[in-house]
Amino acid sequence: MHEILFKIKHNGCPMNELSVRHPDLTISQWCSQRVDVFEVRGEDSEIRAALDDLKQLVEQTHGRLRCETFDGVNGTIVAMASGPKCLCSKIMKLAECPSVSDAVEKHRCLELPPIMYSGGMEHHRIVAFEEEDAKHLFKELDKLGSTEIAMKKRVTGNMARDIFTVSLSRLFSDLTDKQTTALIEALDNGYYKFPRTITVGKLAAAKGVPRTTYADHVRKAERKVLQSLAPFLRLHFTS
Repeated sequence: MHEILFKIKHNGCPMNELSVRHPDLTISQWCSQRVDVFEVRGEDSEIRAALDDLKQLVEQTHGRLRCETFDGVNGTIVAMASGPKCLCSKIMKLAECPSVSDAVEKHRCLELPPIMYSGGMEHHRIVAFEEEDAKHLFKELDKLGSTEIAMKKRVTGNMARDIFTVSLSRLFSDLTDKQTTALIEALDNGYYKFPRTITVGKLAAAKGVPRTTYADHVRKAERKVLQSLAPFLRLHFTS
């Protein structure tokens, strides 16, 4: 098993083209089945322009902007896709451009987010479980653009546990919108503080729903998140 860092000049990729238009910025992308997060770092004026370009991509793929933040150094956009496919897949489909992530999955490798774009290059971090799979992957990637392996190292022992990230899709994709909203509101309003600063009854009243309904949303969200976390907890404490 190997951990591999590589970069590719991905011809026709809209995200890569965006990094060409804003060469002094670094754009990072995290993706789950429904939510994409884009983070932009660099100069103030360039960040604003890049955020506008990203919002145009979201609109073109009929996505929905959930959140936008900017603090002068970092700009972040959180967007939700309409339908089962993620925004990054729809962006690539709209441009009729093959996806690096699809190639990684096709060749039985594991992608570790985020994907990063800088100066016209797309940077990926993957785990290849078999040497032959990696060879076939890079043979296919060479057709998409100039590819360079920046690092390749064998993963052994406890290092295997340390390189894996917890998939947002794995954690949250089973949650309904109502369960997600209820859990976030409970967190933001002090329900999980000790001592608690708000009750389920008050949270429900603020939303105009019965207390039992709101409590049910919170309990189901808690159960789903904990069940999704369980394998990672067991891995961490038994490895």
